[in-house]
Amino acid sequence: MEDIGVVVRLKDKYAVVEIEPRSFCSSCKHKTVCSISPEGEKRQVNALNFINAQPGDTVRIEMDPKNTILSAFLIFIFPVIGLFIGYFLGEWLGKGHGVWGAVVGLICFFLLVRLFDYMLGRRAKFQPTITTVLK
Repeated sequence: MEDIGVVVRLKDKYAVVEIEPRSFCSSCKHKTVCSISPEGEKRQVNALNFINAQPGDTVRIEMDPKNTILSAFLIFIFPVIGLFIGYFLGEWLGKGHGVWGAVVGLICFFLLVRLFDYMLGRRAKFQPTITTVLK
């Protein structure tokens, strides 16, 4: 995944980069409910700044597509797996406990997602990185 934006400020080893909504966002039918890129709003991203970009620089930031896919799996699919595991464990423990098991499984897997987010979010390969200063 690649984006182009402008460095707004520096924060430790990070740069806060302001990114314009992508052109394909304007034709997306989900743009009104999208939290990634609300209509017409710029979004700000904390990107690793190993190349010493300065405020006002136009930069290219990149993130490995494999890590983006893994993140999407953890956010969207992993809790659903927890829902099903919880349901079947609840039914196995006693007739009629499947719904409660599903709720408990969903909550447990959401907590696991939060833990993974905390652990993986600290690794440099899971964070956007400034790769080039364009101007």
